[in-house]
Amino acid sequence: MRGGAGDAAIDSDILDLFLLGTHRVNTDKWIDFARTIVLFNGSADVSSNLIVISATLTVYGKSKADSASWAGDVNVYESSPASDTALVAGDFDSLGATPLSTAIAYVDFEVSGTLSKPNVFTINAAGLAIIQTAMRDDGIIPLGFRNANYDVANVEPTWSGSEQSAIVVYSAHNGFSDARNPKLEVTFASAQYPTHALSRVTGIVYRRSPGRDSQEILMGGLAPEPVVRFSFVPESAVPNAPPISPDLPLAGGRIGPFIDPVNGAEYWITIDGQIIYTHQQQLQPRTFSELPEDFEPDPAGQWPGL
Repeated sequence: MRGGAGDAAIDSDILDLFLLGTHRVNTDKWIDFARTIVLFNGSADVSSNLIVISATLTVYGKSKADSASWAGDVNVYESSPASDTALVAGDFDSLGATPLSTAIAYVDFEVSGTLSKPNVFTINAAGLAIIQTAMRDDGIIPLGFRNANYDVANVEPTWSGSEQSAIVVYSAHNGFSDARNPKLEVTFASAQYPTHALSRVTGIVYRRSPGRDSQEILMGGLAPEPVVRFSFVPESAVPNAPPISPDLPLAGGRIGPFIDPVNGAEYWITIDGQIIYTHQQQLQPRTFSELPEDFEPDPAGQWPGL
């Protein structure tokens, strides 16, 4: 069953993230085995100088059951359905086996259905690369859910008759509030900044002190204050130098966020003086029949006044 091509597909109801069931009397026979495909429309025009730096996939649980105490968990994987508009049985074997997040255990999976208790999967580097590629291609981000500790691990649970284990979540087709639909939130940052932004960096001053260096970046009025200061521990500190001001922030590669005075956009400043605008965008799920024709995600962050 696990290695088969699938014999049924449902794309208009609640989602079974994990479903496993046994035959009533036939020993070692399994009758239910489900995987889930979730597509997101990320068709915003993402320019080549924007990179995906983080993402989370959130689902809201509706119910769960585990009569045999199999304790099946759930994780996120890449999917590759034959179509973006409908599922077919053959899509069952289109999901990959590389985990794109950390699995959520059965006991930890929330099924209250309330907005205050989401199940959040933080997407890892492999998943971010998939999102990045998809958004620069046709915009359809192909994700899915599989059970990790049995399905992906190829481990057969202990069989017992007439048992079922399942985790069910709300979907874009459930007829309930859109707030409980699966959602993918993606944060972008600029991989580079326009060359004329360099004119905003009017100078960089380094200062040394006992056990710590500071760096002042003169931003020419772009930052809320004319000088942005970093403080960091150098490889070799200079002894007997004047003490550093206690109000200088520690820099872990970048500091911020600052708010751009022109349009209110959030940005960070890196330790070498680069400016990184961040833009968080919540992507709506591809609902097949319900996606409005004029749907357009929020535009990516711009470079105001440069």
